Amino acid sequence: MSLNSMQRVRVLANLGKVRKELHGETNPMKKVRFLSQIAELRKQLGIGIKVQENTVDIASHNEDPILEKYRVGAFNEQDADEFKATMEKVYQAGMPIDELASGVNNWFAFDKERLAA
Repeated sequence: MSLNSMQRVRVLANLGKVRKELHGETNPMKKVRFLSQIAELRKQLGIGIKVQENTVDIASHNEDPILEKYRVGAFNEQDADEFKATMEKVYQAGMPIDELASGVNNWFAFDKERLAA
């Protein structure tokens, strides 16, 4: 979808608004929703990583070790504040939003008492 200039301005304004809300948010689940909204807005703007065929060798890609630790649940025992900080680091390291959200679900599932709180 190609945006005209007014549509692009509106999407950019929404992106700024969501980023500001994300920055002030403390609830991990709401942060995941904001990150998802940011990803969608970036997609509308055509901002993202474009990979051309045969230009990226995934096997030789050096991934940040925090991503694999997050995927296997190494941070599930952290309290909410620690886990929030970990989520921010993992997101900055390049984890896709859907994987980040899956890790949040696993964090809650690890300790059923968190869901009751």
